[in-house]
Amino acid sequence: DDVDGLLEEKLWSQAFERHPYKWPIIGWMKDIKAVTRDKAMRFYRTFYAPNNAVVVIAGRFDADRALALVDERYGGLA
Repeated sequence: DDVDGLLEEKLWSQAFERHPYKWPIIGWMKDIKAVTRDKAMRFYRTFYAPNNAVVVIAGRFDADRALALVDERYGGLA
């Protein structure tokens, strides 16, 4: 449903012939359309899980308080 999606795919694949930028982040439309529900769920369960999470804290903050909050909110996850 993205009017410029096809154009963007063509542009990036031509502009970066030998670079990782050549491939769209979520894949080519033909690959996306070929994904089954089972494959999507398997991917989701593998990569969208607490053991694959990253917490980023930026800006001016008190390190001890920030770590305490991280532990409070996420400490119970395996």
